[in-house]
Amino acid sequence: MWGSSDDREALTQFAAAIADLTPFRVCVIEVLRADRMLEVVAVHGDPEAAERLVGRARPHDAVAAIARVGARYGAFTFVARDWRTPQSDALLERHHPRSVDEVAGPDAWRVGDVLVAELRDEDDRLRAVVHLDEPQDGRRPQAEMLLTLSDCLQLAFRAVVNAVEREELLQRVRFAELTRKLIRQASNAMGLQELLALAQTTLREGFGATDFQVHLRESGTYDVIPDEMRGGHFLFEALERMVEQAWRDDTVIVFEPGQVWEDDVLAADHVRVIEELLDASKIGTCVLVPVSGAGRLLGTLVIVRSFDTRRWTASESVAALDVGRDLGRAVLNARAHDREQELSEELVRLDDYRSQLIATMSHELRNPIGVILGHLELLEGFPDIPRDWARSLVAIGKGAHRLDRLSEDLLTFSRLGNPAHPLVRERLDLIEVVEEAVEMEQLAAERRGVKVEVEMDERPLAIEGDRSEMVRMVTNVLSNAIKYSDMGDRVVLRLGRDGECVVLSCTDEGIGISQADQAMLFEEFFRSTNPDAFQRPGTGLGLPILRRIAQRHGGRVSVDSQLGVGTEVRLFLPPADS
Repeated sequence: MWGSSDDREALTQFAAAIADLTPFRVCVIEVLRADRMLEVVAVHGDPEAAERLVGRARPHDAVAAIARVGARYGAFTFVARDWRTPQSDALLERHHPRSVDEVAGPDAWRVGDVLVAELRDEDDRLRAVVHLDEPQDGRRPQAEMLLTLSDCLQLAFRAVVNAVEREELLQRVRFAELTRKLIRQASNAMGLQELLALAQTTLREGFGATDFQVHLRESGTYDVIPDEMRGGHFLFEALERMVEQAWRDDTVIVFEPGQVWEDDVLAADHVRVIEELLDASKIGTCVLVPVSGAGRLLGTLVIVRSFDTRRWTASESVAALDVGRDLGRAVLNARAHDREQELSEELVRLDDYRSQLIATMSHELRNPIGVILGHLELLEGFPDIPRDWARSLVAIGKGAHRLDRLSEDLLTFSRLGNPAHPLVRERLDLIEVVEEAVEMEQLAAERRGVKVEVEMDERPLAIEGDRSEMVRMVTNVLSNAIKYSDMGDRVVLRLGRDGECVVLSCTDEGIGISQADQAMLFEEFFRSTNPDAFQRPGTGLGLPILRRIAQRHGGRVSVDSQLGVGTEVRLFLPPADS
């Protein structure tokens, strides 16, 4: 049904004004609805005809039938009764038939004569049709008169088109605001079920529905039939095909007592069942609106109104299609959010599992490693051990100590990634931490012939953090620099401030790191692709542990390196007085 009662009343007044401006007693206005049906919305000059015709609709093809057999005079097309064909008669349903002709003569207005004006918008789209009937003198108007009427009625015709466009625009604006409200409330962080619950509440009120449901495909609950209209599986399949066709045609499906629009898609027995269900469930109107997005049908909006609420209008169909498309985009966003959440949760579970696995493996490794190192120490205490045995014991010792370091790194890495592991903060002087780390790595530096130098401010550099983690962090960066330097190279540790941060930089003259390897430096267990670097022992956990410690303390790490020249690692930490 087109428009509200106020809208139809406005067009009735326009029909009266047009009749007053012409020598005709009857004026009928039809409006083209969103479903491409022409609906009679106003009749002036015959109350009996108004009672019978208002609300009736016919296919818009009737206009084309008039144009094919009629004569054009400005905005008007005249079809004499004698010109009509059986095919055009099937479409040219009379609005005000009379039983007898009023006057005699060759120019008398005959029952079956048709005079219409097609009203089009600025884009040449058909919006309405005006019919004039029952000339006051009972005679057919001459061509000159029709051309004059066409010119005189241009403003009135424009007013009718404006009224039709205004009604559609107001509905679209109202529902656009409704949709914007829904989209504003449905943030990008909202899941699908939350979105559907919000949509049901917001849109139900906006559509003035007694029941409002959103049924989606691919959700396991897709069903285009409202709860009040359960009619068996055969009906579900028919309506599903109907919704798919409506989506392709960019229209909605409207069920009303005694009328099922698009009933050419449904079999007659289905139409009968639906009408019986509507009557039994006291439903005044049921509307199925396609929900679409990304070029596919996602589901259906089911809008139900009772008998005591307003009838569904054509402009609401246009606006509902916009809502279906907007909701479709929101559904796709919500589904993407749900998939991201599921993936994130799965990654968290995998990370927890990995951490538990690493912790378990490292614990299990420590016992046999301890046994090996203990017995190795006993064997090394025996006098007169054969030289070959001694070499084997040295190799066993190196392997066992390497496994011990790996086990320790695994435990540390797992502990640092555990949110339950507390960070015990205390006030520290970073200079003292660096001195302790240098003392621990001094022997390794001397063995490799690497000189370690420290440049620092005279004043203390106070930070807050876990002392053991801070020592481990500095030890890791220093031991890496020593390990990848060659005999005669220098490693320089510099401490100072850079803006609001306390900064420790470690610069070496070693083998350097390629640009490709720098992108992977902080990945667990990553070993350089440089053959020279790969030959030097390591677990691939030193820098990841370094970064985790820095991040736990609110700091960050940067690496600047050039292959064959050297590497600079910089640690930025917040000062204790920040």
